[in-house]
Amino acid sequence: MKTDYQVQSFYFWLVLGVLFSINVLIWATPLYVENIHEWFSSWPKQLFSTICHQQVDRSYRIQGIPLAVCVRCTGFFAGVLLSFLCFSVFKGFVSSEKSKNIRIFLYTMLVLMMDWVANLFQLWQTPEHIRMLTGFSWGGAAGICLVFALLKKK
Repeated sequence: MKTDYQVQSFYFWLVLGVLFSINVLIWATPLYVENIHEWFSSWPKQLFSTICHQQVDRSYRIQGIPLAVCVRCTGFFAGVLLSFLCFSVFKGFVSSEKSKNIRIFLYTMLVLMMDWVANLFQLWQTPEHIRMLTGFSWGGAAGICLVFALLKKK
C-alpha cells in the first residue's frame, strides 16, 4: 500500500528507545531484586508507582518477584511498543485521518474503563489474561496514535 507519509527518523528512534527501555525496566525488575521486600523499595517500582497501582496479586511474577507494573499496564506498554514498531514499518495501514485513529484509541479505552469500573464495583473479577488483553489493545491503539503523530508529508 503506497503512502504519501513517512515517519520522521530522529523521533522514531527516540520514541522507540524510550518504549523499549520502559519495557525492559518492567520485565527486568524481578531479575535484580532478590526478594519481595527489596521490590517494595526498588527504584523501578517507585518510578512506575505514579502511573500504576502495582498490586502484587495483579502482577506477573518472575521467581516470585512481581514485575514493576500490574498485568494491565504490562499489556499496555507491550502493546504500545509492538504496534509502534509494526505500524511504523507498515505505515500504509495507519489512517492519515486523525479522527479515525483517535476513535480507535477512545473505543479501546472505553472497553478498558468498562472493565475497570465493573471490577471496582465488584460486578466481576477479570482474569489476568483479559486484563493483559485490554491493556494490550489500548496500548496498541496508543502506538498507532504515536505513529500518526510522527508522520509527515513526503
